Amino acid sequence: MNRKHLIIAIAITLSLFETTSAQSQQARSTATGFAVEVTYFEGRPPAYEAVRRTKLPRGEGSWFGLFGRVKEWQLPAGAQPVSAVRVVPYLDGETVKVSISVLRGEKFLDLEDMVGTYTVRENEGLAVDSLRNFGVEPFKLKLVRVAPQTSDVPTILNKTKSLEVVGIEPIVATFPRYKLTLHNLSDKNISAVKINTMLDGKLSLSGMPQGDEGEPLVKAGSLKELNQMLVTRAETTAAGYSPASPRAQQIVIATLVFEDGSYEGEAEPAATFRGFAIGNKTELKRIVALLEEALEGSTSIENLRTKLSNLSYDFDESDVAALAIAFPEIERNKLQTSVEASIHWLRKDVVDDLDRFQATPGPSGDFRVYLQAMKDRYADWLLRLDAGNTSR
Repeated sequence: MNRKHLIIAIAITLSLFETTSAQSQQARSTATGFAVEVTYFEGRPPAYEAVRRTKLPRGEGSWFGLFGRVKEWQLPAGAQPVSAVRVVPYLDGETVKVSISVLRGEKFLDLEDMVGTYTVRENEGLAVDSLRNFGVEPFKLKLVRVAPQTSDVPTILNKTKSLEVVGIEPIVATFPRYKLTLHNLSDKNISAVKINTMLDGKLSLSGMPQGDEGEPLVKAGSLKELNQMLVTRAETTAAGYSPASPRAQQIVIATLVFEDGSYEGEAEPAATFRGFAIGNKTELKRIVALLEEALEGSTSIENLRTKLSNLSYDFDESDVAALAIAFPEIERNKLQTSVEASIHWLRKDVVDDLDRFQATPGPSGDFRVYLQAMKDRYADWLLRLDAGNTSR
């Protein structure tokens, strides 16, 4: 698998893992009536990013894995290549700003560098020329006003037996969304559900809502409401482009994964989810041990960050071997990628947490309180994974 295909595979893998809390946050924070039109690759229609009411924390927000590269630009010695560009629009008082950063990594998106924060005005174009410093052709941004939209209620195809769709209704938002109400008919907790959005028989959106940090998504016998996006595309107009939601979209409930690791529906999303659980458990053990050690003595953010960077990214090959036995139809390198991606993603989450704390420093005692809360959070997550045993 070459690097381009590997990055695409990782992007698809990571896109599967949304938490319900993140979805709710996005639904609450994007109904501003504004969107940023993003031209990320010359010759292709633009994409649209809804303007949120508040700035997302560092490490969160949409990113683009396809972009133009500056010809003859040379990567500095020892630097990691840019593999994605993150674009995060938000309201700052009555002004719309867009935070731009680049994500780096040979194989995974381990590092993130800020490019800049830009003010955009309605119907005025802005080129992010600073991206050239990172070897990326400038993205073009334009703020557009979007009337709240609804869309046709999509049709449903359910490939599972234990989940019943008991309701689907449109939500008025900057871009069309819908509320999906699911009923778990089984006597087992459900950890995750793979949901695809199809347009003209082709996959257009894919996500895998899951419980937050090892919590169940839908408890046995319970109902769950999910706030989901529909497809929005750039439609050609006399003035250029405008966002539109195509008709006749179909929602496919492709897979569900139970807390014990068993599943219904398509195999590959279940295998990927279990690979993520293996990676999370592997990394959580290292992180919890490191935080316990830090709490036993006196440490600084810089010292903790150094120790984090020195941690191994290794995993137990026997875990991948067991996963390959459970899913013989899935290529082993795909299973391994899900384990590795999870480890790298969780490590980056810890680093981003430290950066957010460092950006708002307080008394030295606050750092110990912060470390204790972080340790408790990750230790509880590990306990839930052990109890559910999703990774087996």
